Amino acid sequence: MKWLGRIWEQIIALYWTLAPVRFSLIVVAVTAAAFWFVDQGIDILCAQAVNWDHLGRNWRHLAVFFPALTYFCLSNWYWSRFLLNCEFPEPPESKNILDPVTLNQFRLHVPRVLGVGPAVAILVGFFRAGRHANTEFDGQWWIYVASMLACAVLAMLLYLGFIQRRKWLNRPLPGVDPVSGQQSGGRRYGRHRLFYKTAAGTTDWLALGGLAMFGLPTFILWFLFTFGPVWTGSKLGSAGVLFFAFGSWACFGSAFIYLGHRWRLPILSLLALLAFLASFSNDNHAIRQLPAPSPARPTLNAGLDAWYTNMTNAYPRENPHPLYIVAAEGGGIRAGYWTALVLANLQDHNKNFANHLFAISGVSGGSLGGAAFVGLLTEPGTNAYVARVNQMLGQDFLAPLVGKMLYPDLCQRFLFWPFVFPSWDRARALEQAWEHSINPATPWNNCFTNSFTGLYQAAELNNINNTHLPALFLNGTDVENGRRIITSNLKFSENTNFLDARDGLTNGDGELSLRLSTAAHESARFTYFSPAGRFPDGSHIVDGGYFENYGAQTAHDLLDVVRQKTNWTGVQPVLIIIRNDMAKEIANARTNVTFQNASHEIFTPVTALLNARQAHAELALDELASACQADGIPCQTYDLAQGKVVLPLGWVLSEDAMTEMSTQLNTLSNNTSTTCWLLTNGISSTSLPLKP
Repeated sequence: MKWLGRIWEQIIALYWTLAPVRFSLIVVAVTAAAFWFVDQGIDILCAQAVNWDHLGRNWRHLAVFFPALTYFCLSNWYWSRFLLNCEFPEPPESKNILDPVTLNQFRLHVPRVLGVGPAVAILVGFFRAGRHANTEFDGQWWIYVASMLACAVLAMLLYLGFIQRRKWLNRPLPGVDPVSGQQSGGRRYGRHRLFYKTAAGTTDWLALGGLAMFGLPTFILWFLFTFGPVWTGSKLGSAGVLFFAFGSWACFGSAFIYLGHRWRLPILSLLALLAFLASFSNDNHAIRQLPAPSPARPTLNAGLDAWYTNMTNAYPRENPHPLYIVAAEGGGIRAGYWTALVLANLQDHNKNFANHLFAISGVSGGSLGGAAFVGLLTEPGTNAYVARVNQMLGQDFLAPLVGKMLYPDLCQRFLFWPFVFPSWDRARALEQAWEHSINPATPWNNCFTNSFTGLYQAAELNNINNTHLPALFLNGTDVENGRRIITSNLKFSENTNFLDARDGLTNGDGELSLRLSTAAHESARFTYFSPAGRFPDGSHIVDGGYFENYGAQTAHDLLDVVRQKTNWTGVQPVLIIIRNDMAKEIANARTNVTFQNASHEIFTPVTALLNARQAHAELALDELASACQADGIPCQTYDLAQGKVVLPLGWVLSEDAMTEMSTQLNTLSNNTSTTCWLLTNGISSTSLPLKP
């Protein structure tokens, strides 16, 4: 077994040789994983490659994409070359195992490989993105080929540049030693011996030079994302932000490794300890509130009675009056776009749809889609709702969020007090991105920035578009006890149907005054990108999908309240379920489950917990469908299927993904067997407006 011991010794020696460049190795591995295997990463590259004309953003992002990738590559190369040429202490058992020739080859070639590693990883990412893209939409398959060639050219130029640099530095200096006849001055390149007193200053200056070159962009981006995250994110794009951030990690992580050896201190461990201790007092994710109090909210029963009165007055010839309740599943931007697209399509088909839509029960992205639809209903003169949905939700919401998270909010993790102004909270960047998207001309004054409850009062007073605004029931989860938290423009606490549910706008004896963007985000705080929101009483809210991802339980409660209206006549409840979790594929998968034997002792509890959460949501949806069937309530389901195009769960969509969803919706709308009940047996397009 001596050969096995020798192999182990070689592995140990290799580990200690590469340990100084672990940050460079980690960021390359993270880049490959993010853009090869994560749907959101693949779709980011799809957006980068295909969206040449969409919203005019891609040409601007293209101007940043390759410079940011070059910065990432050069930062990785510089710091790995610097650290591998410093004499770090090694344990006695690792010395003299690798021969000097092998060590020198490692020090020569590893930095070059790590330098071109990000470009090669993105090249493979473009290849995978092209395989997932539906190039039949526009025939632009060549763009993926061009993107791969550009990455290949960048990697080749960098590698050749690294080789040529070495040749130039290894040229003998001018001058000859008169005694030996050898050229004096030696060569320009040599190893930096950290623990020699004469060389320590040299390595310090090299480290400072690296920080100056590669740290300056970090400080600039920190400033920009602190004071203008939406503007900065819109200029850089998600890919550019990630490349700059990865390059920054390689820079500062490597610098901390160097200083740890220079000062003989475990700096990375001390930073981890500092972040842990600071976490007890630096929660900077307080839920954003408006300075002015919001108008008083009507109760749920009052809202239902007002809806019924409006229907009987505005639509006297209609019998029965369809009352629509929507349950919108969560799932990031995929759910948001799909939900808003379905509702906008129905509104474009029949201008009276929104007047008959009483409530939307949304979770996570479904809440964003419902809030976007309600917000668009308040825009004067809006007719083409699908076009406005494409314009609003086709934005890159991920770049401001990630930029805020990886720059100012990351710094907050190491401070013992939360910064209030300017806020370093990454959650605010996402909300501000939503506010900017609905009307870039006035991002400070639109339906998403104004009061959530005041929006309904203003719509009623101004009678915008002769449209009744549907109520929003946005479902979140209470971190402290796991209950539902429902944020709504209607008070529902007086109704016993909503068992064990907390009102998201009630805090103690007072009412929270929230923007529409903040109300939607209360339901869409899926950790870790969107942090848990903190109420004034110290409790926290996270994504509603932790409790139940379909909004089915709240929709069920709403139908129960409607059924209790025994004094109503001529009203037909109708349930609309909007799903985006590729329901057919999941249903098939659940009938062909196989137990994973590998590492079952470790992963069985986690797997059971996650599957039980999904089963709980499925149970709530099945109970809702069964109740509708028993009471004769029509139920229309809009299921999103998984096609060839990747449909990510993050906060940015490529044009291919949006086109795929639009195509599926058009197929559903043109199929008479799946056309919504309202278009065949419900309201007519000749009904009177809500308020003549």
